Amino acid sequence: MMADIAHGFSLNIELGRRAVRLAEIPYTAMTESDTALSGLREEIDRIDDEIHDLLMRRTSIASNVGKTKRNSGSVAYRPARETEILRRLSGRHRGALPKIVLTRIWREIMTAMLRLQGSFNVAVYAPNGTSAYRDLARDHFGGAVPSTLHQSTRSVVKSVTDSSTTVGVLPLPIDDETDPWWPVLTEYSGAGPWIVARLPVARLVDGPDALVVGPVAHEATGSDRSYLLIRTSINVSRTSLGENLTRLGMKPVYMTVRPDQQSANFTRFLLEVEGHVAIDDSRLVNLLEADDALAHTVEVLGGYAMPFTKSELEADVIGAPAASQ
Repeated sequence: MMADIAHGFSLNIELGRRAVRLAEIPYTAMTESDTALSGLREEIDRIDDEIHDLLMRRTSIASNVGKTKRNSGSVAYRPARETEILRRLSGRHRGALPKIVLTRIWREIMTAMLRLQGSFNVAVYAPNGTSAYRDLARDHFGGAVPSTLHQSTRSVVKSVTDSSTTVGVLPLPIDDETDPWWPVLTEYSGAGPWIVARLPVARLVDGPDALVVGPVAHEATGSDRSYLLIRTSINVSRTSLGENLTRLGMKPVYMTVRPDQQSANFTRFLLEVEGHVAIDDSRLVNLLEADDALAHTVEVLGGYAMPFTKSELEADVIGAPAASQ
């Protein structure tokens, strides 16, 4: 019996030693791993502090920009400038962070800074409470920006025109619309609002595109589209007008036709053309004064900087997104 007890005691000691030895190995490895992770997390904390410091510095500068703009009567919202910033950052971006994430981060930052410079809110076309254009507006301008929902496109334009809201989000023009919104832009004698942006700037999920109308004329960015409203004789064809514009360096990429409201002898063409067309663009004078002129009148309704393409967003992204720490 004593031998059995001694054997059992020896067995327990041996098992205990094995347990100790087995426990010691992972314990040592976990300590080394924890030390490495701790160092990385401390580095992330330092980087977060640096980012936060820079954000506070940027906020201070943006506030000063707002004061300067208010004193000079300048408009705070400049969508072309915002696109130029995104393109510059995208062009220098490297690493595993997807460019779509980069653009969303900076969109939030820029809209937050914009609101520091003055009141900023959005009118959104949302018939019967539909969410497509509301979601587009929220993705672009951020969830903190005040917005109002409108049953009609004309109500959105009116809201921007009477300064109830800063910008409006509207559907793209399409053929055979019963009550298109774009002719309303011509009722204000060149005082705006104008088409200033196209959404989404960087597409995250499938969905509709939209145009933004705002209080400032579109500025050139080097990669743009413009909208023209041209009044012609009813005998002018899409093909002939398109050829005239192409010769002048304003190639149409979209065209729709509406009856003229003032005369049965005229028709109105809405054209989306390649490039930036300024309100005082000399090519418009050439269009009206050419010997074979087809246009009776022409108005610039605005334009937009070209959004990022899918290939641009995917370029130069290395590896996979890192796991959260």
